Amino acid sequence: MRSWSSKDRWVAAALLLLAFAVRWVAIEMKPPHFDEGINGWFADRMCENGFFAYDPENYHGPLYFYAVFLGQMLFGRELWVLRLPAVLAGVASVGVLLAFGRYYGKNVARFAALALALSPAYVFYSRYSIHESWLVFFNLLFFLGVVRLWEEGDKTGLRLAVAGFFGMVLVKETYIIQSASLAMAWGCLWVWGKVIPAEGSLGWAKRSWSWDDFLGAVLLGVFAVVFFYSGTFYNPAGLHGLWQTVVAWVQTGTQTGGHEKEAFDLFGTPLNWYWVSLFLRYEWLGVAGLAGCFFCLGKVAAPLRLAAIYGGGLLLAYSLVPYKTPWCILSFLWPFFLVFAGVIFTVSGKVRVVLSCVYFCCLAWGTVTMARLNFWDYDNEKEPYVYVQTYREIRKVTEPLLAAAKNDARNYGLRGEILTESYYPLPWILGDFYNIGYFGGVEWPAVLSGDFVIGDEAKREEIRGRLKGEYEEEVFRIRDAQEPSVVFFKKGVFHLNP
Repeated sequence: MRSWSSKDRWVAAALLLLAFAVRWVAIEMKPPHFDEGINGWFADRMCENGFFAYDPENYHGPLYFYAVFLGQMLFGRELWVLRLPAVLAGVASVGVLLAFGRYYGKNVARFAALALALSPAYVFYSRYSIHESWLVFFNLLFFLGVVRLWEEGDKTGLRLAVAGFFGMVLVKETYIIQSASLAMAWGCLWVWGKVIPAEGSLGWAKRSWSWDDFLGAVLLGVFAVVFFYSGTFYNPAGLHGLWQTVVAWVQTGTQTGGHEKEAFDLFGTPLNWYWVSLFLRYEWLGVAGLAGCFFCLGKVAAPLRLAAIYGGGLLLAYSLVPYKTPWCILSFLWPFFLVFAGVIFTVSGKVRVVLSCVYFCCLAWGTVTMARLNFWDYDNEKEPYVYVQTYREIRKVTEPLLAAAKNDARNYGLRGEILTESYYPLPWILGDFYNIGYFGGVEWPAVLSGDFVIGDEAKREEIRGRLKGEYEEEVFRIRDAQEPSVVFFKKGVFHLNP
């Protein structure tokens, strides 16, 4: 069925509203993550420079920074504004999955969309201001466009595929893994089809687009890449980063970089169970979908088999890379939701009932886990998803300063001296304070006389010896794997109002 009924629209609206609610409620509860502080800092620099100067060793394309920059220009430097682009991309991804109903069946798309809407990973990281939610959105567009070209061969499929591909290029260098894996998945689909034929044709539909349509779509995508990578034409040198970053990215992904996970040797190939362990801990529907991939090797619909091979290929590719951060799970988890939903509606009778019960039990567990992670344990370092996350203790520093500035704008001029070597996300949180010095990794001033001073707790005595004036002290921690810090507040400086 090609058209949407009134019921379809209500179901879609309900799913999108649910996805938005769990991503938006109490969005400022969690302190900014280290990477969020970096991304916000880049957006602040854009206000000064007028453009984003792309750095090939940053490993992220420019588009997301422009989205954050635009949000801050429209709504101000607020934490909810910093996270808004990721929230919107997370909700939009649910909408794209619903569009898969055209080729996988409406119920399959709804089950997959509901899984993504409530997934611990997709919700947790959509509430972060990081690039991965945007990569997922464009990856879904790319996959949908390819499937539509395969099934219908129309202009819409062409435009979706091209927009999805260039969108990935603009967001993150891992577009190479996403697109290459889909090409290999298509080859595997064709080869396996010779062994066990899939239901439906593997041939491409007769195309209804012209080469002029193709050229126009590609040129528009190339223009977007040139426009954003060149800093809206203010930094043409940024275009060189398009190929320079590949070398840097490969080196980071294959050599030591601080995010390696223990691997085991399988026939001379380093593999590990890191991603599978995350599946088992948080994403039970992903585990069910992974098991469903083996079912899809049998006689199932060709699009479902393609999703199974694509998901398995992405999981293998990301398992081979030693460099691993948990938010990368977003890049390959969603196909397993589609696969398990597809398996449920491929079988019939009692088996479908049993698998449906498994689906809802896994969904319920995932929903409880999602709520616990986002609203209670969001800074619990024992949770693998909570990775180098800022502790809520940082509010011991930020809340008095922000409250003072809100009470009297003159307090934005308070003088601060920050001595810790690793201090993000403080530069973004305190970005409106214009009189702060950051001395991490450099020699401290001989005399410390700031209105507030932050340093390592282990060097408290040395800091005390350099302080000029009377101060109150408070110990706090910025993040896991970092020694405790101490803040010194000069007495009486937060009362500037008459």
